Amino acid sequence: MATSLSDRQRRKESRGQMWIIDAMVSGTFITLLLFMMLGTQEQLSSKYVQADSEITFSNTLLMASDALVLTPGRPANWDLSPGIPVFESVGIASSPNVISTAKASRLQVLNTTNYTEIKTAMGLAAMNTSMEITLMGDSVPLYSFGIKPGNLTRSTVFERVAMLDDGRAVILRLEVG
Repeated sequence: MATSLSDRQRRKESRGQMWIIDAMVSGTFITLLLFMMLGTQEQLSSKYVQADSEITFSNTLLMASDALVLTPGRPANWDLSPGIPVFESVGIASSPNVISTAKASRLQVLNTTNYTEIKTAMGLAAMNTSMEITLMGDSVPLYSFGIKPGNLTRSTVFERVAMLDDGRAVILRLEVG
């Protein structure tokens, strides 16, 4: 009888040891799985933040190009004011999608003295901003404004088709970086 009791006891101990080993392996596996899930969540969160900032950047650029091509700016007659105009917003359109040559010319003149104020009124204060107006099918700018972003800077470009007030088709290219 004594031998059968010790056999039972050994089997119980063996089962207890197996249960402890199973628990340790399972706990290690679950811990590893949790760490992997946290790492993946951190990567997804980082990519979401980056995508969100890119969308915000693109929306700001779109609004600036809309203001330039669709509105005369505020005040609407800023191009006629003597001296340096005070801008609420910058627009160079005489009517939607029709660019005033007088405003485009005046903006080009103001580039040397008021670059910072103009890009701030465009909502692009923290970035280098460049605008060019070229005839459709040509590469030489008729009017230009701003500082082009450097080659090492990531930049975004919006191009809009419009007309000059003399009837010629042009491309307005706005680059920000």
